[in-house]
Amino acid sequence: MTIFDRLKQVVREMSEEAQVSHINLSRQLGEVDTWREQIKAEIEVARGVLQRLANFPIRAGSEYLCPCCWAEEEKISPLKPASSETDNAMLCRVCHFEIVVATRDESAGSRH
Repeated sequence: MTIFDRLKQVVREMSEEAQVSHINLSRQLGEVDTWREQIKAEIEVARGVLQRLANFPIRAGSEYLCPCCWAEEEKISPLKPASSETDNAMLCRVCHFEIVVATRDESAGSRH
């Protein structure tokens, strides 16, 4: 084999490797673009949640409202007592968000 033929062979091999690298990098770039668009969409969702939470009304009349339903869909869902035995736990019947509030006796005891 001559130097000329060997150089042609090396160039052909390098070209094949470069072609594979080009294909792989192009595919990866497409995946990055897709991922970027997904992240942009998630940022918009988060921005909407932040805006809704900034305007959360807490109460509608005498009823406390579910912050999760409001944040996700700007839906007014009242919180109801979680059970008839206690008045310090409230539950959303739509999304099942539950909040427990310490009573004055419990919070006074926890300060020590």
